[in-house]
Amino acid sequence: MASSVPDPPSFFVRYSEENLALLEQLKKYKGTKEEALNAFKAALPTEFDIFDLEPPKPIPQGNYELFGITWQVISQNATIKDTQEGPTQLFPEGEFDRVDELQRLKGLLLEKFCDLLGFLAADPFDSNETEKISEELKNIFMNIKQLLNEYRPHLSREILKLLMEQQLKERKQATAEARRRCFQLTQMLEAVKYKWQLMDETKIHITDDIPVGQFPNKFPQNSPSTSYNLTPETTNQMLQIIDSI
Repeated sequence: MASSVPDPPSFFVRYSEENLALLEQLKKYKGTKEEALNAFKAALPTEFDIFDLEPPKPIPQGNYELFGITWQVISQNATIKDTQEGPTQLFPEGEFDRVDELQRLKGLLLEKFCDLLGFLAADPFDSNETEKISEELKNIFMNIKQLLNEYRPHLSREILKLLMEQQLKERKQATAEARRRCFQLTQMLEAVKYKWQLMDETKIHITDDIPVGQFPNKFPQNSPSTSYNLTPETTNQMLQIIDSI
């Protein structure tokens, strides 16, 4: 796979700086659209209409289709009144305290449920009263569901807020860890740089005349002798390499 994202549409080449500048000149031209096109006829592209580069105007109302799904321009949650054979609305219109209404509906629900139990205990075969109370219970449940659904946009915002806070926390932790590693690497490089400076100042020369027995780990008895000569030039080169890192 050459790319993880699809290629841009073929007409993206139309949005060049020259075409966009020409479009701005046509829009600022004092005259009709036909007069503007005639005035800039020599510079107009022949493959497409220059005014097609303008973005579409926002749809003020109604709906639109995107990826095969119809969306409303003004997003609204479905209400009880939108259903053809919907239940009766038991809460007021406009601004009101939804918590108090939910508490009231909860109490009404418990009351109707107790009535249902009472009718079932008195006459289990009285289907008229039980069906009537069952419909009332269904109506109350639908009203509670409607009030709870109105909290979904708020719930979505809060979930998105938590996700963004979590991402920010993870990025801060990753940044702090990267800075800690950089600080450790800087200390290591400074230590190497300091040791090279000390070796240059003391002018250590390791030659074939040094007894091999003094370096048992570095020079085994059967290894050939090696000569190291640290000069200021080589030290400066090493320090430059370290500084560049």
